[in-house]
Amino acid sequence: MTKNETSVGKILMQVALAVLLFVGGISIFTGNHGGFFNSITGDFNDLGARTIQSFFSGDIEQIVLYIFAAVELVAGVLLILNIFAKSISQVADIFLLIVVIVFVVGIIMIDIAGANWSNANIWNLLYSLAKDVLVLSTMIVVKARV
Repeated sequence: MTKNETSVGKILMQVALAVLLFVGGISIFTGNHGGFFNSITGDFNDLGARTIQSFFSGDIEQIVLYIFAAVELVAGVLLILNIFAKSISQVADIFLLIVVIVFVVGIIMIDIAGANWSNANIWNLLYSLAKDVLVLSTMIVVKARV
């Protein structure tokens, strides 16, 4: 494989990540108050949204949530467009970097430090941590242009 070729696996990862970010952004905008997106995402199952909720409250929380939702939506769309138009990769990288930073903070603050590890529910905690690290690692691989 030459440097300019992209593997099918990486394209699938990029498409799945784009869909995840797009649906995550939509779910924040819709507020997860029932309906189609609530059945997909649950009650703010988006790690970025949960991270923001743990740091902010009130009107500031809503403003930051909507900004993050917009960043997720744009990142998702740019990741799809980036498959066909490589010229937008730098713009996509900026939006993806913002999401990566929020996810890293979320993994540290929510999945590791905020978890009750003495609880008998350790399998759910490990599953949540593994899922969030898997999404984070997908972002890193897609961003790395390997």
